[in-house]
Amino acid sequence: MLYGSDSFVTPIAGITAAIVVIIMGPLFARYVFPSLHRFSGPHAVGTHDLETGSLLIRMYYPTTNEEARSRQVTAWLPRYYYGVGLGDFIRVHPLIAWLAITPYLSLFYNHAYKDAAIAPLYSPEDALSGPRQPSKFPVIIFSHGLAGFRGMYSFLLGDMASRGFLVIAIEHRDGSACAATKTGLSPIWYNRPTVAGDELYNFRRKQLEERVNDVKDVMSLLRDFHQGTPVDDISTKNSMHWWSVSVGFKQDDLRNRIDFENVVMAGHSFGAATAITALQDPTFKFRCGVLLDAWCFAMKPSPAVTVPLLSCNSERFHWPENLQHLHGVLSNGESTYVTLKGTGHQDASDIPSMIPRRLLRYAGRSISEDPEKALRLQSIVILEFLRRNLQVSGLELPDYSTRLRDMKDKEVMFGVYNAHFKGLL
Repeated sequence: MLYGSDSFVTPIAGITAAIVVIIMGPLFARYVFPSLHRFSGPHAVGTHDLETGSLLIRMYYPTTNEEARSRQVTAWLPRYYYGVGLGDFIRVHPLIAWLAITPYLSLFYNHAYKDAAIAPLYSPEDALSGPRQPSKFPVIIFSHGLAGFRGMYSFLLGDMASRGFLVIAIEHRDGSACAATKTGLSPIWYNRPTVAGDELYNFRRKQLEERVNDVKDVMSLLRDFHQGTPVDDISTKNSMHWWSVSVGFKQDDLRNRIDFENVVMAGHSFGAATAITALQDPTFKFRCGVLLDAWCFAMKPSPAVTVPLLSCNSERFHWPENLQHLHGVLSNGESTYVTLKGTGHQDASDIPSMIPRRLLRYAGRSISEDPEKALRLQSIVILEFLRRNLQVSGLELPDYSTRLRDMKDKEVMFGVYNAHFKGLL
């Protein structure tokens, strides 16, 4: 979820800001504006967007340094109207969002390479198995929060891909994204509910069910990739022009390379509720789940989740009803509740990293004053949890256990202030 003021910026102020951003931004962005952070893993990262009739995703995956040198980095904003959608969510007039927010966000690129080829990673040599074979990718499926979209968590998801994961970021087209693309149709805008009580619960519950259907479609897509069944990519067919850069990504490079024994379901806020709901479904076979600041309003407390769960939380997103819901979900002994000190709800995403540092102190409780530190702490906790719970040979996950012990109670708290849940250590 994103939070913002209900006040409107005057048109003149917005136009002035837009002129400054458009003229001066490209010249001084490198020195004045913040930038998105580089990934921590050993692999360069590629991205590829794929759209079917029922699904829109962005894939993050390892690529090679040679391939990266021949590719462009990925623009953070997929299209101009995503900036308008973000502005609308925080109640900025669409004209002001188009003139000021969109140009500013268009300055940002993440450190992943658009449409790069998938790296031919290899599993460790084994004298009994003969020549090395390309390794299978463990998979992370990620669901965004309210007003998110497929590119909003590019550091987190790219960081996981730089460690050897195939990451699937879903862009939900249920009206919960700031904007969503559906080829041939107008943008799907954020659907702001106007109801309360049971009607609001039913509204969000319906969205939650649609989101879980998206997860089912992702699993079907992964099976097609693994089996070598061609997937009809609508977005590629409709965007091929004579000036297009050749696409290095090939679906066939994923044939026999999906590790279905190590699929992780993850999400932030409403996306974490989506993850919980998918993890409650016995038809899915997930190895474990990662919840970032789960917003549990529309989820059901049962059935219980039987696989290990990590609930990684900001310090400022706690209230009794939400914790009571999480208590039941995290009741199995292999689950972990972690709080990152000094962090806010939006620190899981890229948004805080895009705010000039001098303005962060005025951004409110949902954003910390050191977004890079918050993102890197989050990655450390997630990677350590995955190292302990996945069974993947050749995956390059560092052992952060000693580092986490050193940070205990200083930067990272285990359990809800060390009281309510069993900790990782």
